[in-house]
Amino acid sequence: MIGGGHIGYNYQVGQWVLGIEGTVDGTSMDKTVFVGICPLFCGTSQTQLGVQGSVRGRVGIAFDRLLLYGTGGAAIADITNTYNTLPVGGIASIESTQVGWTAGAGLAYAFTDNWSIRGEYRHSDFGHFVDKSSVALFPTTNLNRHVTQDQGQIGISYRF
Repeated sequence: MIGGGHIGYNYQVGQWVLGIEGTVDGTSMDKTVFVGICPLFCGTSQTQLGVQGSVRGRVGIAFDRLLLYGTGGAAIADITNTYNTLPVGGIASIESTQVGWTAGAGLAYAFTDNWSIRGEYRHSDFGHFVDKSSVALFPTTNLNRHVTQDQGQIGISYRF
């Protein structure tokens, strides 16, 4: 589940719409996988995304009250990785803020002069990074991470 808010500015020239938008979202997204070499040194790794946001450009084409657009820009996320190798090892929770990119497409329909409903798909890539764990698997283990997210959202917008 993901939810949040957005704010932006659009400029229309003929049918073409150019804009910039910022978003802040909270999510309950998590994924757990097995790590290590079983049966001796294994456990779980859980990745959780907390608050995330983006600043993106938008380019679209308007057909009366319908807007079709593409979007892309910078993305940032609070990511927590928890490693559990009990009873042999221990538990380590490593939190970091990662910056990456996001791109997608959507459509918006203005059902009044000020209100519109929209649907959007975006892929976000928060990059490659290394967690350094001193207890999760073996002392001073480097754990290579790469976090991506695909999201579909619907929303309502108010235009001033």
